[in-house]
Amino acid sequence: MQNLTQSREVDFRDVYVGFADRRLPITGLETVFPADYDARLRPWFTEAVKDPNRAYIFEPYFDPVLSEMTFTISRAIAGDTGDIWGVYAMDITTQQLNDYLIAANDTGDGSYYFVMGADGNLFSHPNPALAPQPDGTIVNMATYDNGSSEALYRYIVSENHGEAMVFRNAGGTASYYYTASQAEISGWYIVGAVPVQSVMTPVYTTLAILISLFIATAAAVILVLRRGIGKRVVQPVIEIQGATARIADGDFDYTIDSQMPGELGALSYAINAMAGELKRYIANLTAVTAEKERIGAELNVATQIQADMLPSIFPAFPGRPEFDIYASMQPAKEVGGDFYDFFLIDDNTLAIVMADVSGKGVPAALFMVITKTLIQNTALSGKSPEVVFGIVNKMLCDHNDAGMFVTAILGYLDIPSGRFTFVNAGHNPPLLRKNGVFDWLKSKVGFVLAGDEDTFYRQQEITIKPGDELFLYTDGVTEAVNSAEELFGDPRLLEAANANPDKPLKEFTEAIKHEIDKFADGAEQADDITMLALRINGQ
Repeated sequence: MQNLTQSREVDFRDVYVGFADRRLPITGLETVFPADYDARLRPWFTEAVKDPNRAYIFEPYFDPVLSEMTFTISRAIAGDTGDIWGVYAMDITTQQLNDYLIAANDTGDGSYYFVMGADGNLFSHPNPALAPQPDGTIVNMATYDNGSSEALYRYIVSENHGEAMVFRNAGGTASYYYTASQAEISGWYIVGAVPVQSVMTPVYTTLAILISLFIATAAAVILVLRRGIGKRVVQPVIEIQGATARIADGDFDYTIDSQMPGELGALSYAINAMAGELKRYIANLTAVTAEKERIGAELNVATQIQADMLPSIFPAFPGRPEFDIYASMQPAKEVGGDFYDFFLIDDNTLAIVMADVSGKGVPAALFMVITKTLIQNTALSGKSPEVVFGIVNKMLCDHNDAGMFVTAILGYLDIPSGRFTFVNAGHNPPLLRKNGVFDWLKSKVGFVLAGDEDTFYRQQEITIKPGDELFLYTDGVTEAVNSAEELFGDPRLLEAANANPDKPLKEFTEAIKHEIDKFADGAEQADDITMLALRINGQ
């Protein structure tokens, strides 16, 4: 600060002292402060007396006396006993700070300094458009409309601001090396900028000289080679060139005479070895490709077998106009762990199942087959949903060394009355459409199947009336992600369901899938997507 005050003639209106026992401070001109001014109540006084061992600096403000953007520095005056007598302060305009920084760095190479507050406000800058304006406007580096200003701000306030980095200067197109230092008293950042061109010009000059020397030396060497050993080198090189062309065409049995002198002999030996390696690699690649094609064909068959295990003919019950049902499943891999099912237990009872096996691929598909078979066979024996899940859970827990589990919903619809009895084993809550609006079907959620053989499941009952619709799904719907790794989520699913009212069930589920695909925007499907819709039409 001493350097700053010595860089111009100091106007003593800018320096003043406030005392603890009087209101008006002492200044070069008493008329600077109005008669009712009490220095002891001003921030420059009240902050300084808190700690006489340090100075305080205040962010720029518009000073009506100086008619300029100004910042204040103050420090308490304490006696030997620690008693505070008063506070001395100095006002410095941002223009004075700017002039000082410009003069201190008058190197002629385009380098400059600027001062920035911790929140990004620019208190000094050689560019007049970025410096504080006479009307009190201050530019903020974090929000300034320039391609690299925000990135430069983040660098300055980071822990690495002492390491030089290249950015395009704010308000311009040239690139600069920037480095910054934070002032301990104010927390402000003093930032230095040096043009990249001024740093790299000596490097480019030296590089040009080295390239010229290299070219001259290379030309001399080439001249010696042409005159001295051309005949001994050229012919073997031509032979090697022809051999590599034949190998490139697939003739891996062709070999070069490895008895050539010196490095050419070593090169010939290496080319022969490479041809042998290529021959073995291609043979291995052919075998691996054939094996992958065989596995791919088997997986295609497995995919078809799994699809055939799920009901896929719609309308599923053309002779039952009381209700309509539709379901679909798109596995994330060739085979998946999701499954749905529906079947008539008797003439008046329709069973529906929605389940998701942990994991993916072949292991999940095998566990899915076991689970689906156990649920259907147990349900067809006439047992209630909660008893079915209790039996199936114990059977799945036996010999479950792989630690797999299943989330599932099983429900029985009493077709004449619309009574729906269901049990939930850790599965996503269904959607229920009543009075034309979808909402979540609140239910008691039990533990997953195959998790604990002592789990007890409790069923619930609701009534589904004509015109109502039930929508079941797996977590592949709500956990679909886009390129930003955002989840599709429950709110988007509910919005998509309510955006497609009264559509035929097939078109309804396709509309939901369309919304998921549009949200994913090309991101890879990470989990199986399975949906089932049931609508009650009445008698």
